[in-house]
Amino acid sequence: MKAENRTKMGFWGISSGAHLGQTIAQLYPEAVDKFLFDSPTPSTLAYTVTQAQPSQIKDAERGLEAFFYACLNSAPGTCAFANTSKTTTALRARYTALEAKLRSKPLSIPGSDYKFDWSALHTFTTTALHAPGWFPVLAGVFAEVENGTAGPAIAGAVSSSLAVPPAPLPLLTEEAPFEGILSGVCIDESQHIKNTNDFKAYLKSMVAAAPSVAPIFADWRLFCSKWKIDPANRLPDASSEPVRTQGKIVVLNGVGDPASSVEGAKGVAARFSPSVFVKNLAPGHTSFAAASNCLFGLFYTFFVLGQMPAEGYTCGDVFAPAFGVQIPAGF
Repeated sequence: MKAENRTKMGFWGISSGAHLGQTIAQLYPEAVDKFLFDSPTPSTLAYTVTQAQPSQIKDAERGLEAFFYACLNSAPGTCAFANTSKTTTALRARYTALEAKLRSKPLSIPGSDYKFDWSALHTFTTTALHAPGWFPVLAGVFAEVENGTAGPAIAGAVSSSLAVPPAPLPLLTEEAPFEGILSGVCIDESQHIKNTNDFKAYLKSMVAAAPSVAPIFADWRLFCSKWKIDPANRLPDASSEPVRTQGKIVVLNGVGDPASSVEGAKGVAARFSPSVFVKNLAPGHTSFAAASNCLFGLFYTFFVLGQMPAEGYTCGDVFAPAFGVQIPAGF
C-alpha cells in the first residue's frame, strides 16, 4: 500500500482466505476499502475448529438435496440416478440404502486392484458437492453402486479424483502443498484432538451436522492431533468481537455449500459493519463453482462502482447448472 501511495486496500477472500481478510479488517479497520468474503470461513473456526466446524459444514446436506432436486427435475435420461423416483425423499432413501450396502460390500473395479468402498463413496460425494460439475458422474456412481456393479462412472471417479498420485513437493515460488496449509491451521487451533475419545466426540458432532461429508472433513483434524509446535506470539482471539471498518464489506455464500454455511456467512456479515450478506441460489463451494450474470454484475458494481448491494440481495440463474436445472428461490 505504501509503495502505491494508498491508505486503503481491496480484498477478495475465498473460503479460508476470508480468515485473512477478517484478520486484516479486525487489526486495521481504517485500511478497509472494499472487501468481499466469498464462502467465508469465520475466523472463530480457525481458533475453535473442533467446536465450530459442525455448524460450518451443515449445508452440505442442502448441497446433497440440491443434487436430488436437480436430478429429479432434469429431462428424461439426463440423470442416471433418477430411475422411477417421484420425490427427493425417495432419492435420499435410495442413497441411504446404497451407502449402507457399501459398508460391508465394496465393489471390485474390473481391471483394477482398487476397491470402491464406503470411504471412496463419501470422498467422491464431498468432491462433487464442492464442484457440482461432477453431479452427472455422481449420479452414475450412485446408480452403479445401487446395481452392485462398478462401471464407467465409478472407474472415472477413481481415475480422476480418488487414485491420483500425490504431486511432488513444490518449489518455494509455487503454491504451498495441502500439508503446508494444514500446518497453518494447526498453529492457530487452540485445542487439538489429543486422544481417541476426543476424536470420537468430535466425529459424532460432525456426523450429526452433515453425515454426507463429515468423515472426510473430520479426517483432516487427525493431522493436528500430533502437532507439537505452539506459536511464541499468538494473536489474542478477538474473532467474535464486532468490528466497524471505514470501508464496505460484502459476504457471499451459496445455499448448498459443503464447507461454508449460510448461517456462518451471516455471522461474518453481522460481525463487521458496514456489510451486507448476499445469497447465491446454487450448490458448490465459492462463487467460482456457480458463476452467473448476477454475480458478475455484483462484482462490477461493488469493486468498480463502489456500490453495496441491497439487503436481501440474491443471485441465481447460474451459467451451467447441473442437469440443466436451476435451484428455485425458496430452496
